[in-house]
Amino acid sequence: MPTLSSLRNEALLRLGDLDNIVWGNAEIDRYIKEGYNQLCLRSEILWAEEYLDDVADQGVYSLPSHFYRMDRVVWNSRKAYPVRRNRLELMDARFETTTGDVDYYSLDGDGIMNMRKFPVPSSSRALTDTDGFGIPRSLADLETDTSTSFGIPRRMSAELSPPETDREWGIPRKTISKEASNTRIEFSKRPDELSGHDNTFDLPDQYVTYVRHFAMGKALERESAGQDLQLSKHYLQRYEVGVSRVIRRRKKNASRPLRQFGGVRRRIDRGPQWPWNFPPVGA
Repeated sequence: MPTLSSLRNEALLRLGDLDNIVWGNAEIDRYIKEGYNQLCLRSEILWAEEYLDDVADQGVYSLPSHFYRMDRVVWNSRKAYPVRRNRLELMDARFETTTGDVDYYSLDGDGIMNMRKFPVPSSSRALTDTDGFGIPRSLADLETDTSTSFGIPRRMSAELSPPETDREWGIPRKTISKEASNTRIEFSKRPDELSGHDNTFDLPDQYVTYVRHFAMGKALERESAGQDLQLSKHYLQRYEVGVSRVIRRRKKNASRPLRQFGGVRRRIDRGPQWPWNFPPVGA
């Protein structure tokens, strides 16, 4: 898979400047990062889900640093609906203190990168014992990514869900559920920062090519001995065409769910598929 350094070298090779006479590595890296961020945010191709664990009597919660746009909010496996703050005020004059099951959420009126839950959760999310085996311990003492100072060391790097109750290390343990009476958000996210030369892109290889077009277009646009405005326009247009293609592909995938009625087996048209970096099995 392409890395920051390999894409930079490929761009410099195509620009005919591997010796960095006109364009330096840092400059090309800056253009690559700019094109990468723009492609991901404009197409909203990257998606994630996280839990905003309920805290008793707390209405406002900070969103993840890589949050970009909300897709869906779920409380206790039930959809919560978006509503503006002025609507909350009309629904309940005491919306900041009224407690209960979360039915609505608001993203305005409480500061940047904050989300309000309404009604306010009445209790904190508790780790729930959902199975009857493992070494007895207080589930409330389990911490994230750590080994506690007592008992058998263990690591809680993610939610443990039935039936998988063990990992490569450690011993079988009691399972917990984060979904019950808790808030989960699904959202399009910002790409991870390309902080190292060996960092890879969160994109199929085909889409990384569009990022290279952007970097080359920006390099040729800058006033220098290698400036070529006509060729720069060409590469930037290829980048825009690529972004449009990604957006169309995402929308087609989202608008064509799989459906089959009746008991007759038939071939299902799965519609467009995302580019895949690996060959078919057996190829």
